[in-house]
Amino acid sequence: MDNRGVRAKRTVSLSWKLTLSFVVFGLVIAYAAFVFFSAAVLRNTLRGASELLRLSMQNQNERSALLEDPQKWVASLKNTLSPLFPVEEVRLYQIRADSRWEYLSSTDRGLVRPEDTKTLAALRQAGYQLTLVHGLPVFSGTLRIPAYIRLPDTPWVLEVTVDVEGPERFLLRYGNEVLLYTLLLCALSLLLGRFLALHFIRPLRALTTTAERYAAGKEVSFIRDRRDEIGILSRTLNQMALDMEEQKRQVHNRLATMEAMNKIDKTVLLARGRSELLMAVIHEVHGSCHSHGAALLRRDSAQAVGSWKP
Repeated sequence: MDNRGVRAKRTVSLSWKLTLSFVVFGLVIAYAAFVFFSAAVLRNTLRGASELLRLSMQNQNERSALLEDPQKWVASLKNTLSPLFPVEEVRLYQIRADSRWEYLSSTDRGLVRPEDTKTLAALRQAGYQLTLVHGLPVFSGTLRIPAYIRLPDTPWVLEVTVDVEGPERFLLRYGNEVLLYTLLLCALSLLLGRFLALHFIRPLRALTTTAERYAAGKEVSFIRDRRDEIGILSRTLNQMALDMEEQKRQVHNRLATMEAMNKIDKTVLLARGRSELLMAVIHEVHGSCHSHGAALLRRDSAQAVGSWKP
């Protein structure tokens, strides 16, 4: 089949593939680290707030203010915590004599509904450290994360609901900063990825160049001093090249032997043909001479008896 008309496939450099892979990997790692770092900062902030609450509850005046007017104390705590992190709501819970939980905030009070099982479970498990319990992730809105702490020497359990912005609202609010951060990350990842890609591709390029020279019929020797997978591949190719050269020599020797035998066969056949031709000529000459001799003998006999006619 003639492949001259087939269009060659476009080749893509492996170094650029590795570079783009490093860029994508760098962006994913950077933003994942940013998310985990933000979560760690929020958790540490909540722990700091719980320590402040624990220390404040050791103050008799603070406990008295809480017991005298809980709603006013909740409003004051919300104003205190708001500069530290985005607080959506602050509530106080206590269990009543009928084993139902009631809550109060700075604006209202009420009972916890029985179907609100997550809140009830969190209230029963609340300790003396402010801990995150559960959240409701909303892409276009916010992530509501309640945290609970049992206030020492009081019947109250404090709930602080943190309102963390969702990805869409975060991007709308900090779009320019995110774009600048992304461009810087892309540039840094591109430079570092290109450097690493060239570092990995350099021995492969040397291997490819050596293979092309070998395909062109030149004597080559593949690199054999590496101890990694490229070294193993190079030594394997080098051994394959040596084996192919040995096979080529054997094929040339066999072809030379066959050519010599062919010449001998031609010579023998030619000599045999000449011998047969010579024998045929001799036989023909011999037959012709015998015919002429018999004619002469008949003529002489006829002349002797007088009946010869030319």
